[in-house]
Order: sequence, then C-alpha cells, then structure tokens
Amino acid sequence: RGLGDVYKRQEQELLERAAAEKVKAYGMSENMVEATMRKATVLLGFGSIDEAEMQEGLRRLQKAWL
Repeated sequence: RGLGDVYKRQEQELLERAAAEKVKAYGMSENMVEATMRKATVLLGFGSIDEAEMQEGLRRLQKAWL
C-alpha cells in the first residue's frame, strides 16, 4: 500500500460524510495518477442549482467535514 491508498481512503471518507448530509460530491482519485496524488481531492458541481441551494449545500458540507 502506498500513499495513494491513504488519500483514496481519505477521499472516500469525505464522500461518505457528504452523502450522510445529502450532498453529492465526486472523488477525483480515479482520474489521477497515483504517483502524483498529494491529498484527497473531491469535486463539487453547482450546475443546476440556485444560490440558496448552493449556500445550503455548503452549510451541510461544513457540518460534515469541519
């Protein structure tokens, strides 16, 4: 097991905690070369939601991750 495995586990934990707050986030580890991974990375999408929904989602992520 390398450092990339640690980051993938951290990423998965972030995704699970976001999901528990009903927020969808996407892990980026599947799109990265393991040797270049330096931290857990997630992607948030705000394409089809309004500002109030964005603020609520960010509030939920703050609760889940901080």
